[in-house]
Amino acid sequence: MANSREVIIKYESYPNTDSLKRPTIKIKFNPQDKQSFSCLVDSGADCSIFPLSIGEKLEIDFSESDPLERPPQQMSGKMECKCYPKATSIYGPWGKESISLEILWADSNEINPVLGRRGFFDKFREVCFSEQRKELILRK
Repeated sequence: MANSREVIIKYESYPNTDSLKRPTIKIKFNPQDKQSFSCLVDSGADCSIFPLSIGEKLEIDFSESDPLERPPQQMSGKMECKCYPKATSIYGPWGKESISLEILWADSNEINPVLGRRGFFDKFREVCFSEQRKELILRK
């Protein structure tokens, strides 16, 4: 991400929530894939979380992964589930280059994909939320 540029993404409805528009990004795990996943960009989340079922569909091998002993605080008290940390690369509207980050894969279907701060926000000079214009702005 060497060049200086800005990516503006309009807020969209987020799966399984009310009709409010939210800051979401469509990502892929392989740039040639046709299927993309809508992820909430959450400045209050330390880590990125996805349902384990997506990882299994993508044929990510979790057989050697041990679950975390405690779920992240952002999930505490909300549900009982096991989370498996696994590094992976994602692709999105910021350009051709991938972003490599650790994702917690949770064995719960109540989880929607969330991109948190660690490993994602630090790839950009700025991550801005414009509530008035309903836009997410990524500045490299």
